[in-house]
Amino acid sequence: MRKQKGFTMVELLATIVILGLLTTVVGIGVFKTIQGSEREYYENQEEMMRAAAMEYYSDHRSELPAEIGEESFVLLSTLVDQNYIDEIVDRQEESCVDYEGNVSYSGTVYNYSAVVVTKVSAKDYLYYPLLICPNYTSNTDDGDGGSLDCSVVNFTVDPNYDSDTWYNHNITIGVSNVPEEVTSYRIHDCSSEGSCVTTYGSGKPTEFVLSEEGNRYGKLTLFDSHGNTCETSNTASYHIDKTPPTKPAITIQAGEDDLILTIASSDALSGIDHWDYSMDGETWQTYSEQKGVESTEITFAEDMDQLVYFRTCDVAGNCSENSSVVLTLDLSLPVPMIQNPTNGNWTNQSFSLQVSTTYTGQIAYWQYSYDASSYTTYSNSASSSFTTTPFSAERNQAAYIRYCNIDGRCSDPATTMIRIDKTPPTLSFVYPEGTYVMDTMYNQIDGHDANGISKIQVQINKNGAYDRTLTSDTSSLSYSLNATANYTVYVQVFDQAGNKQVQMPDNGLGWYYANFTVTKKAATVLQSNYTICPNDQMIPTRDRCLNSNFWWNTLFITNVRTSGTTVTMHIRVHMNDIESSWNGLGQHVRTLCVANASNQCVITLGTFNIGRTPTEVAPGTDFYNQDFSFDISGLPAGDYRIIVDGASEEFRFRDTPYMVNIFRVTG
Repeated sequence: MRKQKGFTMVELLATIVILGLLTTVVGIGVFKTIQGSEREYYENQEEMMRAAAMEYYSDHRSELPAEIGEESFVLLSTLVDQNYIDEIVDRQEESCVDYEGNVSYSGTVYNYSAVVVTKVSAKDYLYYPLLICPNYTSNTDDGDGGSLDCSVVNFTVDPNYDSDTWYNHNITIGVSNVPEEVTSYRIHDCSSEGSCVTTYGSGKPTEFVLSEEGNRYGKLTLFDSHGNTCETSNTASYHIDKTPPTKPAITIQAGEDDLILTIASSDALSGIDHWDYSMDGETWQTYSEQKGVESTEITFAEDMDQLVYFRTCDVAGNCSENSSVVLTLDLSLPVPMIQNPTNGNWTNQSFSLQVSTTYTGQIAYWQYSYDASSYTTYSNSASSSFTTTPFSAERNQAAYIRYCNIDGRCSDPATTMIRIDKTPPTLSFVYPEGTYVMDTMYNQIDGHDANGISKIQVQINKNGAYDRTLTSDTSSLSYSLNATANYTVYVQVFDQAGNKQVQMPDNGLGWYYANFTVTKKAATVLQSNYTICPNDQMIPTRDRCLNSNFWWNTLFITNVRTSGTTVTMHIRVHMNDIESSWNGLGQHVRTLCVANASNQCVITLGTFNIGRTPTEVAPGTDFYNQDFSFDISGLPAGDYRIIVDGASEEFRFRDTPYMVNIFRVTG
């Protein structure tokens, strides 16, 4: 039997090394499996928190942040209490709901589990869960144990753009090669000094815009759903100037034989590039390309009278607002300039004119005229700038001012309006103060001034209390007083020169006033049903009159009623029996009317014929049998009755005292 050999030392060492390597490999795999399971568990919990928060804010939209970049949060305990999510525990089954810890997100420290929501655009929000448990805390810097790599992100721009060129519009920068896990981003539009304007966006950026002015560069900060973040190291730099140069300021210096224009403008960013002029404000020509120069001069040495437009344009291509000036060059003598403190408007004060000229020769004197033909010389006026003696008399006419040099040549005159009015206006009412009986009193106030009224102000007091204020910028103002009351109307009238009326009476504060009393008419029924008989009979109601002869008739008045200023009554005129042998006395026309206390007819109700010819009137029939309505608003106060105008033997109603008053007018 052959003897068995044992393991050598080398073989034993090799075996131990191999076993160690296998143990390490298996251990690492198990550790990674456990670690991945842990991460997946908490990722699931955070996703459930995110979903619950989105549902919560869907029900509580007023709690969402209002401005882009603003943040708000909802606690996990709130989501659990309001049944948006079940209780969350860590892997050791310990509750995370009210556990107090510490986690920082976006510069804010949170002590309890919460979901932070950030408004990243007009409609989009970023929900970020912060889970704080006894055995786990969300990592806002590297929440999933991984990282974002911004170095792979590429920026692309239109190849025609040059980073050294000034542009007058926004620059759009394309973004590519963004990591797939990116869920939101921030755009940093920064100045060369490092101050940045930050905007937010959700999803993966495909482009961003540089819109701020100056030497700008852009970069991005990227986020994933686990809080990993990175900032691009590469940037896109450009010069942006969207602001036009300032509107050119034009100064004119007039010499004896030329005009020198000094035109100044500035541009704070890209700088002035060139200067343009135009004769129509539309077609432009460049007259100077003095880059960076903020003022330039142009000399005109020929006679001209032309409106010229000027503008400046900067390096970025922005052009300023147009300035314009009328260039007038008369090589004979410059026209004088007048400074009128009233600007030609009406005034109630005396004033002087300040006259001057750009003429550099020796001036002998200044003159004025009101007709541009007959001139008066001012004394002691041998100066290029002169103050006239005051204009004080009331007038409304043009004044012509000119100067003359020592050679006897006089300039063309300058002119200005002299409008002086020192006379206060007056006022009048269409209806003067007093008592008026009417439903509505329509009145009008008229202002009177030879040079026009600028304003009428009215305040109306009703029964001693303020009622209303009225204003008119014309020469008259209308108003109405439509209630039964005592009114005081206060008035101020101003003319174009600022003078105010001084009429009396005055309330002590410069207001003219007038008093008005307005009452409304009313009618009262005195007799609602009555019969008026001939032969001096007056009885309340009866079908016909007693003891009447064949020529007498009866007037029935029934159902008298009023409504406002309207009176309505029913009137029936009845012919009594007559002898058959009576053949009438011909045509007898009578007028039925409303009469006053003196039996004067004030309202005619109608006419009728009582004869047999041409109208047959049978005994026992009615001449009238109808309603009459009439308006009493024009009647004076008093008692009124119904009469028949005429007193023939064939048809007659007695006069006073036997007539009956039917209604009464008051007011």
